[in-house]
Amino acid sequence: MKKILVVSEEYSTRYFDVSTDELLHKACINILTERLEDGWYDADEPTDWKFIEQAKLLLKGKVKNYKSGYNLLRTRSDYEYEEVSIEEIEEVR
Repeated sequence: MKKILVVSEEYSTRYFDVSTDELLHKACINILTERLEDGWYDADEPTDWKFIEQAKLLLKGKVKNYKSGYNLLRTRSDYEYEEVSIEEIEEVR
């Protein structure tokens, strides 16, 4: 079954094909890279600082688990404009 990553942000909802663990990993790396480069997180906030450090480790390839990027993004799903979820697409027969 096909899976998509749904990313709800302030002005839009984005959808990524995450039918494999590798695609999930690539999508999460893409999202984290964009958000870090765009200054989404405040290094002076303790919760953001910890998140930033974990994201940097992931982006440097220090974490090998394909789902770790998704798990990291999920830790912030309660924050405004940062909700992520994986949904399954129904196949028509």
